[in-house]
Amino acid sequence: MRLHIEWLRLLMTMFMLLTIVATNHARCILATIQYSEKYTDSTYEYRHVILPQETARMCPKNKLLTETEWRSLGVQQSRGWVHYAIHKPEPHILLFRRPLGTDPVPPVMSWLLR
Repeated sequence: MRLHIEWLRLLMTMFMLLTIVATNHARCILATIQYSEKYTDSTYEYRHVILPQETARMCPKNKLLTETEWRSLGVQQSRGWVHYAIHKPEPHILLFRRPLGTDPVPPVMSWLLR
């Protein structure tokens, strides 16, 4: 019985350490994602996001990402952005756009801010 308790303590300690390492690793990745300034034409607002190479390797190739997919890579943006193109020479750079005038605040938040 005592051996089981010791093993359980060891496993819990290892789990906690792995959680700390994974959390710190995720923070490092989020800190290295680079966001461009926004730029516009007559229809859309644009921006590009540069992923670290490590994150880009996890990114599906030759496929536009859904919002769920790009958010799962750690990209953080207000609402309305769509991954609209792939720049083949630099697939680690994600190209986004949204229609001009898109309200970046979710409807629930808009209601709360009134």
